[in-house]
Amino acid sequence: MGAATAFGAAFATAFAAGAFFAGARFAPDADALVAGTFFDGAFFVAGSAAFFAGAAFAGAAFAGAAFAGAFFVAGFAAVFVEGADFARGVFRSAITIACLCVPRNLWHARAHPANGAQHRTPGARRKPRTPQNDASPMFLPTPRPLPLEGASLTVLGVESSCDETAASVVCVDAAGAWVRSDVVATQVAEHAPYGGVVPEIAARAHLRAVGPVIERAVRDGGGWGAIDAVAATAGPGLIGALLVGLQAAKAVAWARGLPFVGVNHLAGHLLAPFTRVEGEAFTAPAFPFVGLLASGGHTAIYRCDDASTMRELGATRDDAAGEAFDKVAKMLGLGYPGGPVVDRLAARGDADAVTFPQALRGRSVEFSFSGLKTAVATHLGKHGPPATEQALCDLCAGVQRAIVETLVRKLLLAARLEGVPRVVLGGGVAANRGLRAHAAAECARAGVTLVVPPLRACTDNAAMIAYAGAVALRAGRLDGLDLDARASWPVG
Repeated sequence: MGAATAFGAAFATAFAAGAFFAGARFAPDADALVAGTFFDGAFFVAGSAAFFAGAAFAGAAFAGAAFAGAFFVAGFAAVFVEGADFARGVFRSAITIACLCVPRNLWHARAHPANGAQHRTPGARRKPRTPQNDASPMFLPTPRPLPLEGASLTVLGVESSCDETAASVVCVDAAGAWVRSDVVATQVAEHAPYGGVVPEIAARAHLRAVGPVIERAVRDGGGWGAIDAVAATAGPGLIGALLVGLQAAKAVAWARGLPFVGVNHLAGHLLAPFTRVEGEAFTAPAFPFVGLLASGGHTAIYRCDDASTMRELGATRDDAAGEAFDKVAKMLGLGYPGGPVVDRLAARGDADAVTFPQALRGRSVEFSFSGLKTAVATHLGKHGPPATEQALCDLCAGVQRAIVETLVRKLLLAARLEGVPRVVLGGGVAANRGLRAHAAAECARAGVTLVVPPLRACTDNAAMIAYAGAVALRAGRLDGLDLDARASWPVG
């Protein structure tokens, strides 16, 4: 393994280890050979040797910091906290990410003294390294420039905010944002036994999937040579899940010398209708528009004046709409994820048979769904579980009507208050057939233009992240490798 490749592998390993042990500090003089032999045999020892080859090339200071962050954390800590199998998974995923990069330009600055790096003569004392770019202090070398304004921009997007590991390559040109590849690895099977997303399980599943998902997305999207920049979800979401995708994307950007930007997951959903696939029916919304974002973790209404200017108009005070669907489904024993099951059963039910309250019916564009969950629990406590399939369908229809009518009523109220005749649905709940049908009927009645993205763009995906990243990059944003994941990150 060449010195540059070894250095890239070590750095990527440090990033991936940080995804689970963010900021942990361990003794820098830990014995790599002992750790390697004890935890993963020859494979881990080979990785340790590769690291030291890179460290010799990069300097002893890097050796201490990177070794402590990568091998000792991913090895010793993972074994004693999570078990040997998990430790091996951390290390192998990190090496996979590093190998994906096949670093070619890692030492651009070293090869070109004009960029700030100089060759050392044998015995010469190393000069302190200074940042190449104040805005991106951890970029070494400085990332290559973006294509000129007006030229196409191809972005690799990475998404891991909840329970789906996704990567996508999107080419943005004058005709639109073309999805060249869109790969999603779902975790439904891992979380189904628990009736909901378990953050620790989600993070580990992301770590196993992120390397292969990125590799396939890049291969299907035209190869590494086609990629101009990297974007990743930096928040909001589950912090452990976010860290995996974010750190992997940063490792790829660093190793290939590509510009990097962190993306707000909610902004990505609002921009999802702009992504298009060859041969797919497509209607892009015109600005300004009012967007409803409804998912398992978020429910809010936004005014979008352009692709970079968004403002929250109202949000849920407690539970998200998708969470309400899933919690009701759990009460009824319908499994996880429950939203699609409730939607399917509601289509065969009578919504008038069982009615449920709709909160905040005044001129507020805020939401509340906790009372609905309480009402369903009270109904089940009083009447017991539905005795027949039709009774179950009727109950699901009543629940769906309460959620759907609330969402559409407040979306149209916000559009009227803002004086905007265009609305957009987004988020996983936008895949609900009842919501799509009711929104279409009410918007037609009100003379409001409705844009609903295709089903592939409603649920979590990386194409929306790649496009949102392209918008941010064209606006002049560039993030450094010290960008942190954010569990909470308001839009605007």
